[in-house]
Amino acid sequence: MTEKALGLYWWSIMWKSDLELCELVLEIVARQLAEGQKRLKVDHMIAWYEWHELKTKQELMIASRLKRIFEEILANYSTLMDPHHRYLEILYWSALGAGVVEEKHMTTLYEIIHKEPDFPSMPWLAERAKSAWPTLVNMLQSDNQEVAHLAAIILLKISRGSIRDEHKRIKEAWVGDKYWAFAQDKGDVWRPRYIE
Repeated sequence: MTEKALGLYWWSIMWKSDLELCELVLEIVARQLAEGQKRLKVDHMIAWYEWHELKTKQELMIASRLKRIFEEILANYSTLMDPHHRYLEILYWSALGAGVVEEKHMTTLYEIIHKEPDFPSMPWLAERAKSAWPTLVNMLQSDNQEVAHLAAIILLKISRGSIRDEHKRIKEAWVGDKYWAFAQDKGDVWRPRYIE
């Protein structure tokens, strides 16, 4: 399916969650990687799928493929051309929503984007990923400071797009010495967000 045809299909289903569409987007990304393309195109529609809490067999297969592709892009990101990190971020929100992001991924992602004050962006994707906040709260407790810092900034983005109850619960999870340390770290590019 061409990019134009994919766009037409997207408008035909509007905001409907479609697992087959996720599979199609991943197929296109996998093909780009296999062909050695240096400027990837990843449609944001992949991040709109609402995963079931208990994944179906098909969801498990597609989530596994999403994880492999996300890992491959993280491992080879320095060879790609994407100065705004847009497509990496789309895949990150997708993987986060699918529940396949691990601490090792957060560490690699931090190394790639820790100098980007605008990361994360895309608040409409943050709203879809709010179901992943318990995972991020756990990562906030990590002994790995890179993981904890990135989890904190992602939680900030999610909380701003969440309903009041979610916002309150996340805020409560931030209280403590670690979050205070983030706010005091003048070398942290995201510091202004912590102390807003």
